[in-house]
Amino acid sequence: MDGSKPTVATVSGPTSFCRAAAETVLGDPSSIKLRLKVSIGPVPDASSLAFTLGLGLDFAFSPLLKLQRTPYGGRSLFAAQAIPAGTLLHVCAAPHAHVVYRAFRKEVCARCFAYATQAQKRVQAGFGAGAPYFCGEACRDAWIVVAQIEQILADEAPEEHEEQLGITKNGTRPEMAKEQLDRAWGRVEAWTKAKYGRSGPPLPFALDEGELDIARFAVSAIVRRHQEADPPFAEPELAISRLLSLQDSELANVRMRPYLLRAHLRVCAFLGAALPPPLRAHVGVVRQLLARETGNAFGIWEGDQLPEGRISIGDSEKEAEDTRDMREREMFGWGVWVSASLFNHSCAPNVRKKRSGRSLEFFTLRDVKEGEELRISYASTDKPVGERREALRTSWFFDCMCSRCVRESS
Repeated sequence: MDGSKPTVATVSGPTSFCRAAAETVLGDPSSIKLRLKVSIGPVPDASSLAFTLGLGLDFAFSPLLKLQRTPYGGRSLFAAQAIPAGTLLHVCAAPHAHVVYRAFRKEVCARCFAYATQAQKRVQAGFGAGAPYFCGEACRDAWIVVAQIEQILADEAPEEHEEQLGITKNGTRPEMAKEQLDRAWGRVEAWTKAKYGRSGPPLPFALDEGELDIARFAVSAIVRRHQEADPPFAEPELAISRLLSLQDSELANVRMRPYLLRAHLRVCAFLGAALPPPLRAHVGVVRQLLARETGNAFGIWEGDQLPEGRISIGDSEKEAEDTRDMREREMFGWGVWVSASLFNHSCAPNVRKKRSGRSLEFFTLRDVKEGEELRISYASTDKPVGERREALRTSWFFDCMCSRCVRESS
């Protein structure tokens, strides 16, 4: 690869022009691969991935940890030896997919999540008023492909085709079966393939602000999937197989929150129309990602120290369940860090997490015995047992039977 810098086209204006501009920048598969090669950075050393688990996947874990099946189902991380308090257990280097809320795009770097005040220098992607900002040129250049596509998503799209797509505003019924979900997604995928081909008419409809955040979140995973098709420049730790190893909560989620199915189908149809052909081929990632988002997403918070607890992503406002005082913190967005999701929950956790740039770091809160399960808290731990269990049941779809819940409920 030569050292020349690829030309960056300006993407702005009406939807039809945006698509044409996107086709110019990203339409040729070799062109987008060149950009992705420039953006990815160094490939992880193969030796860092040599720790192969007997559970179908290989993750890079410290010798302090072992991943194994639990008596109550699923997988979890356990201490392979006695571990003192304050020990760094695991670092998940980057999210598989993430998004910074639109309201924070001028303050938070779209790639590394560094916060910048108005007085601090920021770098914009340079192709439109709604384009994201970055802490510097390195982050901008590494994220330029996603940023360009995000700008396309922000344009208006006047046509409405929800009836043709079979997307109803009534949502789903509590008794909805997986087969019905499959048919709904199948209609959307077939419609976009038939109608748009390699270059289509104006986009099917405009997304609202919450749907745009979901679409931008999905685009980061779609670009990641495209990178994976180019092995010398792919990132093994961010492979789609890792994402697919997470629990699929799609059916439980749409039964609990019927309005989400409509939003997710609209996002898929929109991206099927808006993306340039090299990325449109991976639009199936949208369903795969959103089916695993609930229960596996972490909030991106102001400051390096993350509050304890994952987030519930069932509502458009992204409800945050937290063990710390949130009045002094803001949540900038959310992301899925795959290996981080292997930590199970306890209302009396022995592990805490801390964000450092794009990475999530996990430390022991106390001395841990060999063979002890390593757990973080997903939700607020300062509430009564009934409220804690209800929050976990509605957002993570399990009944908490941790030692604290059992003790407090007996």
